[in-house]
Amino acid sequence: MNLFDRLHPHPNAADPQPIFCLKRDLPAPDERHGLIALNWFLFGSIHLKTYFTRLDQALMLWGGVTAIIFGTVQLSRLTWFTQAAIASILTLGATLATVGLAWGWATVKQARWVIGVWAVLMVGAIARNDYGVFTGNGLILRHLCCGWLGLCGVGYWVTAMGMRSRALAGVGLVHWVAIPVIGAMPSWQFSLTGSTLTLSLWLLGTLQWDHR
Repeated sequence: MNLFDRLHPHPNAADPQPIFCLKRDLPAPDERHGLIALNWFLFGSIHLKTYFTRLDQALMLWGGVTAIIFGTVQLSRLTWFTQAAIASILTLGATLATVGLAWGWATVKQARWVIGVWAVLMVGAIARNDYGVFTGNGLILRHLCCGWLGLCGVGYWVTAMGMRSRALAGVGLVHWVAIPVIGAMPSWQFSLTGSTLTLSLWLLGTLQWDHR
């Protein structure tokens, strides 16, 4: 089976999943543990109704973490050492929280390997960054953003192939396309990288996307 076949269902398959769509009915009962349902009216007439599974909550958490990390680098006057320490604490904390939040979902989907892949990538990324900062390695420091985008792109594509998800493949492609874009705008590379990472995570956390 080639890569195209893994990511695209057969054209005659019954009820093909859209790549992205608004969330439908609540998920299966075995995926509802820890689910947060939101149901409210705005201005008395606009009805907003959605939910966040524990996987969604993990994605939203990571979106917040990446926004803080890259926003701090772009906007703050903290030293590189302080920023590296903050990023390390947030990344390790979010990794542990993800294990707690998404382990049940991964067990139901028989996809616990997904959590392992992303944990290795995130811990590896932050270890690489810390090494670059504390040793003053110019090559690593010049390519911090490219490293994050590249690693996340790999993670999305590995997950996409394992879960047969066109949505995740598309998100991974966006991360790789962003690499030459930030190269052309070095003054804003941290903002652009943070925006790419954060908006992708929040998109996946708020919408329903295709997977097996």
